[in-house]
Order: sequence, then C-alpha cells, then structure tokens
Amino acid sequence: MKLAIYEPTIHGHRAAYLTEITAAAARRGWDVTVVTPFPDQDHSCFSTLRDIIGRQNVVFTPHFVEWPERVSAFTMVRFHFQHWH
Repeated sequence: MKLAIYEPTIHGHRAAYLTEITAAAARRGWDVTVVTPFPDQDHSCFSTLRDIIGRQNVVFTPHFVEWPERVSAFTMVRFHFQHWH
C-alpha cells in the first residue's frame, strides 16, 4: 500500500503524531511519503522520519499557509472557509 501524508505544519503535538503514524505505516510495509511546507524543514523530527522512510520520501513543498497566532473557534472556522476551494 502507498500512503501520502500532507502535514500543513509541524509545530506542537503534530510532530509526535506524524512520527508515530509514519512509523506504524512503515512497520506494516507501506510505502510512506510525507509532504510538508519548506519553512518547517529544520524541525528535529525530520531526521527521525528520514531514518524511518528514507530521505527521498520526505518532501518539502514551497506551498504553505500562514496560520493565525491566536486561534479562537470562530477564527478557525473563518480561516477554513476562506481557504476552502
């Protein structure tokens, strides 16, 4: 099975979740590719991900979304409606 994971930002709890999901899929023998925005490329979790799935399967895209600093429920709903195509 092939699995592509797009992670829009690696901050906070997302790094741990991404690493665990990727590792679990790799243990099952799945081909995993992680795609994430290039501003996050210096995060320490990517060295671990490269060890798990290989350097060629960690892809940094120039396309990314600037997330708001403070997020209320209303702000998040408005943000998603603005970016929903």
